[in-house]
Amino acid sequence: MELEDTGYEIFKELVMKSFFQDDYGATFRMHDLIHDLAHSVMENEYCVVHDGKSKDFSPRIRHVSSNGLGILAASLPKAQMLRTNVMLEQVTFQFPCDVGLFKCLRALDFMRQRDKQKVEKQLLTSLGNLQHLRCLDLSFTSIEMLPESLTSLCYLQTLILRECTELC
Repeated sequence: MELEDTGYEIFKELVMKSFFQDDYGATFRMHDLIHDLAHSVMENEYCVVHDGKSKDFSPRIRHVSSNGLGILAASLPKAQMLRTNVMLEQVTFQFPCDVGLFKCLRALDFMRQRDKQKVEKQLLTSLGNLQHLRCLDLSFTSIEMLPESLTSLCYLQTLILRECTELC
């Protein structure tokens, strides 16, 4: 049996056990009770920030998703164990603090940060400290060249450079 077939069988079983609900045939949504359970289990490890509604982060927070509007510069540095920072929407965004603070960071999304000097400064001074970084998205930034410290990231697997028009 192929891996895809196995996944489909497991998914069908989860639908039969009401983990997921059929939502107009082609899409499925997680049952409200399962969603609430998952949210309560991951409450201190994952945070989604929408429309400026940011709360203080727990020092244990590991994953942050944001639309770029709500991350408080005072809250994010407290999250020393941060592993993932992902932008949910395509908005111009300014990372609120030094990314070098997050030694455990594995995925970093710098997408659409337009302040070229600030992006290059962050990358030049901090990128070498992110030894566990596996995915770096610099799409739609105005960087002109990749920093030398990029070569020291031995775990980096994915570098995304879509629409980096200034890049030589």
